[in-house]
Amino acid sequence: MDAAQIADAKRIHINLVLVKLLELHHLGYDLRHYQAQHHAFIKQLNLPAHFQFDVAAG
Repeated sequence: MDAAQIADAKRIHINLVLVKLLELHHLGYDLRHYQAQHHAFIKQLNLPAHFQFDVAAG
């Protein structure tokens, strides 16, 4: 299930799903299957780099 499907099933905005996925990533969960979708979302909205999965935590 991708983020859009989760948002639709839960009837919540996709941004909330993506934020939760980012939180889970920072907790150490393996979310590589969402990485391409997340990057496409970030690119579309031109958000800051710190919202990307592959940015090293400092």
